[in-house]
Amino acid sequence: MSRHCILGLPRMVLNWDVLFLIMEFVDRCSLLPYVQTCHTLYKAGVPHLLRVNTPIYFGKHLNVKSFCHFILGEFPSRLRYLREVEFPKKFWLRKKDTISQLAEVLRNAPFLEKVTISAAERFFEIGPELGAALREATSIRELSLDGVGDQALSVLTRMRSPLNSVELCADAVPVADCLDPNKVLASFSSSLRQLKVRWVQFENTSIQYPHVHTLSIEDDNFVPMDMLIHVFPNLQSLSITTNTGVELDEEEALHIHNENMRAQARLSWPSLNYLEGDVMLLYCLAPTCKVRCLSVWPSSSDVARLVQVCKSTRPESIKIYFHMDKLSVEELRMILRSTDVKHLSATIDAYDVNGLKDIRAYIHQLRDLFQTLTITTLYFRFIWHPTPTEWFRTEHFETENDDESSLVAPLRTPNPVQQYLHSLNVKTCMRKTADYIKTLRYAFFDMPGKPMSYWEIFRTEEGTISSFEQFSNEAGEQIVQETF
Repeated sequence: MSRHCILGLPRMVLNWDVLFLIMEFVDRCSLLPYVQTCHTLYKAGVPHLLRVNTPIYFGKHLNVKSFCHFILGEFPSRLRYLREVEFPKKFWLRKKDTISQLAEVLRNAPFLEKVTISAAERFFEIGPELGAALREATSIRELSLDGVGDQALSVLTRMRSPLNSVELCADAVPVADCLDPNKVLASFSSSLRQLKVRWVQFENTSIQYPHVHTLSIEDDNFVPMDMLIHVFPNLQSLSITTNTGVELDEEEALHIHNENMRAQARLSWPSLNYLEGDVMLLYCLAPTCKVRCLSVWPSSSDVARLVQVCKSTRPESIKIYFHMDKLSVEELRMILRSTDVKHLSATIDAYDVNGLKDIRAYIHQLRDLFQTLTITTLYFRFIWHPTPTEWFRTEHFETENDDESSLVAPLRTPNPVQQYLHSLNVKTCMRKTADYIKTLRYAFFDMPGKPMSYWEIFRTEEGTISSFEQFSNEAGEQIVQETF
């Protein structure tokens, strides 16, 4: 007779190996009650609690003192499983013993790889121990600092970890002392692979980052093209955007464009795998290298400049996002005609389009456009955002006490445009599109109220359609990622 029967307990249906394996597929919230059922599962579950895909988030629901007591309870074994931590904007500690314990965790976690701090200056004001702990850590590979100021810069410039990925937002640096990332990140020039910066000013060109392959810049300042090429000679992916918009007259934009064109006659990248940005910024940057995928969000005023960008970069794939009322189908046709594009991802936003007649006419014009294309891949997405008075909406906001509240608007009759988009049959749309575009092989559709669908089109030697095959989401998403 088994021990379970003697004690009057139910017999285990699954053996321990299976119970341990299940932990690898369970999220943290579900895992907590699971490991609290017995000592064996608790001991086996600790590594999974600390190293699952989501970071340890030091928000309002996490008791920092209890967490530190738990993870330091079996020193140093539990520290080995800590991989990622995230500190939100309102994170704050007052008790010195808790601050010291948290610093000990950060300093001694041997495999802590990613640290995200949403309010860096506020975080380092808590106590010098936290800054010292991050400086002394040697395992961190990814660091994200928002709200960077003098204290955060002091920690960053003296960190011992060989950072591979850095994200900096320098909105806490005085305007007169614009942050130059080239100077701040000099000690990571041999290890850095990815860099994302906001509100910075590139000035120093004496330091190169030969291993950086991905660069994202969000700012209103124009970075000279020759400086970018010199500082990041082996770049493969570039994103250059602005939050406030760029206002330049035609003469100023043309002058910057021509200066960057001349600079690339002396020095240029061989090619870029991915280029993304505001059309005005890309036009002024004037890249001349071959680009595999170009991602833009134009309006009517951008068409002429975007045509220039397409002609100079010759992209194979284009990702284009636009509002239906801000870019006509004819203007879209002009953009696509400017380059020999093989793969098109088009996201059309029908927000504020209330006329059913208008959207039907727009779709009819798209049909005519499709008949002129020679693309092999189409990712087509139609989105529609309801207004507060037309659809049931819940908004969340944070109060001073870090509590969430909700505002609920009344439920109204859906907009006719939304009803029309919801009524479209995705498979029928795919079949008609494949008839219009004679070269189409892959078609991906993302329509309001419909699940994402991925299709492969098979044709006879004469080019007529012989059959269709629908991909699984996983297989389809892999093709999308490889193409765009």
